[in-house]
Amino acid sequence: MKYRYLVASLLAFFVFGSVFVVLKDYLPRSPGNVTTSDNHDDSPASTQKAGTRPANESKETEVKAYSGPQLLPVDESGRNPDFKQFRDRLMVAIGNRNLDFLRQHVDKNIRYSFGMNDGISGFFEEWGLDVNPLRSGLWDELGEVLALGGTFSAYGDKDKSSFRAPYIFTRFPDQYDAFEYVAVLDKNVDVYTEPDADSRVLTRLNYNIVKLVRQPQEMAQNEADSWVKIQVGPDSGYVKRKFIRSPVDYRAEFSKKNGEWMMTLFVAGD
Repeated sequence: MKYRYLVASLLAFFVFGSVFVVLKDYLPRSPGNVTTSDNHDDSPASTQKAGTRPANESKETEVKAYSGPQLLPVDESGRNPDFKQFRDRLMVAIGNRNLDFLRQHVDKNIRYSFGMNDGISGFFEEWGLDVNPLRSGLWDELGEVLALGGTFSAYGDKDKSSFRAPYIFTRFPDQYDAFEYVAVLDKNVDVYTEPDADSRVLTRLNYNIVKLVRQPQEMAQNEADSWVKIQVGPDSGYVKRKFIRSPVDYRAEFSKKNGEWMMTLFVAGD
């Protein structure tokens, strides 16, 4: 019996030892014995701070804002509540294509060209308001002019009885040629290297004054979604036409006559 017990004990020892050798790699390890690999938390890629870029990843080029001259929006209409109320009513009339309201507030001697002017009848004919008023281009042009703010005339106009719009015309600096430069109408306007929104962004504009790079085939397009080439510092790029405006584009002037606000001028050019 003693020999049988001894043999059984030795056999059990060798069997258990063999099983342990096979399974030891699958048994959990204590924290002090963990080995590192490229996939563990102390690798360079995984120990970087949140929000930072890995050292081996190329950094994207940051788009910088253009630092050229600016023309910030101005709207002084609120300085004269009476005019502000009139302008609000006129904007509603424009939206409704209200010809009667417009007729009541167009001066009989309105100036609408730099050539011959034939009063209100000539103005209506010029814009096709006498033939098909609902399809006249005046509504959109005048609406855009009014939406861009404006200023009251200087030179001692204490009662603020004469208002000119838009601010691009009234506040455009004299040192910039009005036929060579344009005003940017918004902030964060991207300038692209090509006339394509998928091309690289060259810089970003914020109510800047920029120079036109005249190209006949582009300047002939009047659609708001067309591209215009401009100069930004030493570089040139493209912006959508809807984001820029010339100081000699359409502008309007309103004066109070006999207790009523009247449009006395609506012209483009110089």
